[in-house]
Amino acid sequence: MDLWKRFKRCYEARALDSVLEKMGTRQRRIDFSIRILPSKKGRVLDLGSGDGLLLETLGADNAIGSDISIVYCRRMKSKKLEAVNCVAEHLPFASNSFSIIVCTEVLEHTLYPSEVVKEIRRVSKKDGHTLFSVPYREDLTSYENCRYEFAHLRSFEENDIISMLERFFAIDSVDFYAFHIILTTLHGYYINKIFSVVWKFFFIKYQTNFLRKFFNLFRPIYILILARKYQRLESSGRRHCARSVE
Repeated sequence: MDLWKRFKRCYEARALDSVLEKMGTRQRRIDFSIRILPSKKGRVLDLGSGDGLLLETLGADNAIGSDISIVYCRRMKSKKLEAVNCVAEHLPFASNSFSIIVCTEVLEHTLYPSEVVKEIRRVSKKDGHTLFSVPYREDLTSYENCRYEFAHLRSFEENDIISMLERFFAIDSVDFYAFHIILTTLHGYYINKIFSVVWKFFFIKYQTNFLRKFFNLFRPIYILILARKYQRLESSGRRHCARSVE
């Protein structure tokens, strides 16, 4: 069977899995993500929207969800949400269409993540923002016995994801979410923001092999990156904090 057909078939099956739909921390993760987004008017795209929970929480009038699963798209439409069935590598939208794009917990699933990021840049407006989040330093061996052919296909270190995004965007902020043990029950926004700063400027910077196991007790589950599409200014010779790919 063709790779794309197998991939789509897998995610149609996942959309019907009631176990996956009962993840109790989804709403907390969404609430934290929304607070990172800048306040701006314009169209919003939630990429890999699933059943549309983020769109419901966001409550934006001019928002649209997209997903590879037709099952999820039908669920979104049943909630009166606008939905488009498509793959993330080929978005059916005009260039410069969206002021805000949300791509949370999507890149680890995709076949070609760089193509997804490139497409996001294309459909983002000038100075538009995209919020990316991916699992952080995930142990992929936990998926070896997964009943689905396609689960999480890759794990991300902070340098991996930032380097990939900097080819297409300027990076405005980096945050971490859901720290192990210490914050298993405390998922408040400000608590996570504080631990993000501690992790970035102490744990990562001063980590050694001897201390690695200790630091992993505090390791966050997700990394969130707010990125901005910048305009290349060839004539002025000005530099930006990311490389242009236009």
